[in-house]
Amino acid sequence: MRLALKPLGTLLALPGKVSNLIIILKSDVTETQIQHIITRVEALELRAHLSQGTFRTIIGVIGDEEKLLDAPLTAIPGVAEVIPVLPSTNWPA
Repeated sequence: MRLALKPLGTLLALPGKVSNLIIILKSDVTETQIQHIITRVEALELRAHLSQGTFRTIIGVIGDEEKLLDAPLTAIPGVAEVIPVLPSTNWPA
């Protein structure tokens, strides 16, 4: 499945609805910061999925789009970028 990704500065500026997003963490993020980000996401009653690679760490977030719109996730220490995951429009229905 192909996903269309669109970077954004803050979720509050997003004009459309978002139900899934990817939080890209800074390269020097600490374990404490990762746990803090996951705790903040889960406090919003959203699901967080941590993926740690050799060069990049991301957190996938799934949940109620209304809660995502009100969460300034880019302001959390350790967060480099927040990207909504939008369904591809190239797939046949």
